[in-house]
Amino acid sequence: MDDVGGLTFKVTSAGAGGTIEVHLDEPDGPLLATAEVEVNGAWDKWYDRTVQLPATQGRHDVVLKFTHPNNAGGLMNLDSVNFLPPQAAATQAGQ
Repeated sequence: MDDVGGLTFKVTSAGAGGTIEVHLDEPDGPLLATAEVEVNGAWDKWYDRTVQLPATQGRHDVVLKFTHPNNAGGLMNLDSVNFLPPQAAATQAGQ
């Protein structure tokens, strides 16, 4: 994680939408970031969500949790996750 400053998710939702939680090492590990996924009405019209991550040293697992306050399924589609260097993450998260 030494050179990771953020993540970009390629997502879409024709369902409930929700939140992607980024945790360190395990599902209930420290929460590093959250990305809101809004409903855009299509399962195949992708858009990007970029989040910055705090500086974290060493080798770790990154665990993603997909949450919604009312729904347990049909939230969103995730096509890809890109790991970004710190400088790129700061630039993209601000867009």
